[in-house]
Amino acid sequence: MRLFWLGERNPRRVPGAFRFPFGPVRYMDAGAMLSLYREIFLDHGYEVAGLGDAPVILDCGGNIGMSVIWFKQRYPRARIIAGKLAKS
Repeated sequence: MRLFWLGERNPRRVPGAFRFPFGPVRYMDAGAMLSLYREIFLDHGYEVAGLGDAPVILDCGGNIGMSVIWFKQRYPRARIIAGKLAKS
């Protein structure tokens, strides 16, 4: 798959974009994006039981939005608030 090649071959901290079946995702580091994709989509690291069909989800480490994409696919009626805390 192109994604795995991209994550393994691109230098660290080089911005770019990748088109997934669900749409394009912009990133700052291909290896980090690949790691997020594996954790969230392949390993189901964000799978949570008992949220109902329209949960309110607060994601305080939103990063590039991969978790939001996964949650919206899993819970289309969810209300999601995502952000990434900035260092002061």
